[in-house]
Amino acid sequence: RGNMQDEIDRSLLTSRLDKDQIEDLYPGYPYKQHKPIVEQGAISPVTGKFDPEATPSDTIGSSTPEGATDGLNTQLSALSDTLDEIPALLGPNGNGIGSNSWVVSGKHTTSGKALLANDPHLAPMLPSLWYQMGLHCRELSTTCQYDTAGYTFSGMPGVIIGHNQDIA
Repeated sequence: RGNMQDEIDRSLLTSRLDKDQIEDLYPGYPYKQHKPIVEQGAISPVTGKFDPEATPSDTIGSSTPEGATDGLNTQLSALSDTLDEIPALLGPNGNGIGSNSWVVSGKHTTSGKALLANDPHLAPMLPSLWYQMGLHCRELSTTCQYDTAGYTFSGMPGVIIGHNQDIA
């Protein structure tokens, strides 16, 4: 299940509910129970890059002047309506939709090589569940054989779906 619709709904509710009501509907993440992997540092507002020595800001949200977001609710409502049509384009989403993989032996292919396919049934999300990555040795050798690229989940130390120099 993706969270894109939740994020849009939460934004739309800010015009009708106060901060406490929204926090009741969308409680904060339990950081004390599930500590983040990176516990210090911040994105530099100057460079836009992560600085491990920077002190995170205590402010949450935008410092945008009042009225600067007029029309935003109309745009978010239109986006929400458009997103309702996504399942017709991308297929169903939600809990329990599953994924599938299959392999065909080389005995049953024209080339004599096996075929492998993977179809992860995952909904669109903000932020994305998938991150593109590559694992490459500077020089391939018997002690360093990594030459792979593909997609992974945040925090996973390897490629979940991808290819190397020999197979996909």
